[in-house]
Amino acid sequence: MTPASGSRRTSPHNTTYIYPFIGNPGYNLITAMADEAIGYMNQVNTLTPDQPFFVYYVPGGTLAPHHPTPEWIKKISDLHLFDEGWNKLRETIFANQKKLGVIPQDAKLTPWPKDLLKEWDQLTADEKKMFIRRVDVFAAYVAYTDHENLDIGSDTGSPVDDKDYQVPFAFTGKINKITLTIDRPKLTPEDEKKLMQAKRNNRESE
Repeated sequence: MTPASGSRRTSPHNTTYIYPFIGNPGYNLITAMADEAIGYMNQVNTLTPDQPFFVYYVPGGTLAPHHPTPEWIKKISDLHLFDEGWNKLRETIFANQKKLGVIPQDAKLTPWPKDLLKEWDQLTADEKKMFIRRVDVFAAYVAYTDHENLDIGSDTGSPVDDKDYQVPFAFTGKINKITLTIDRPKLTPEDEKKLMQAKRNNRESE
């Protein structure tokens, strides 16, 4: 089901439809999903710490419509990240990618598609205000969703720290084709038995 709203939508919980937003004006699906995942993982880890489990966690961010909380919109807007416009932002991102080694140092910024998109200085004041608001809301949705995702890791004892991430290699080639092969994780026969038992237990509890 594609979320129609982050705060006002009918949601299925297992086989039962629920209305969590009734009487709860601050409800947001992103936070509710994170809380549900945290509760489930903590329950499994507490009752059967050796039992393998699988959580299919797919938050709505950043599918439209974008519904971050007002607090996150204000937090991003107050940073004024996009006030200089998309031409300047494009140049800044390009320079940062070079600095991080994501793209080659001799890479050239592609020409601006003037026939498709106006340059920032060609927009009216109202257009600039509208586009800044739209990107602030989008960025707030990204940040808000990421914050809740990290909460799952920290609240269940499996955090991921961004500062530990390293660029695996400096890209200097040219991408012509990407082929991905996705396979099931390799489980031992004992893990397979535990997984099947967990599935049976879950069906019995519903």
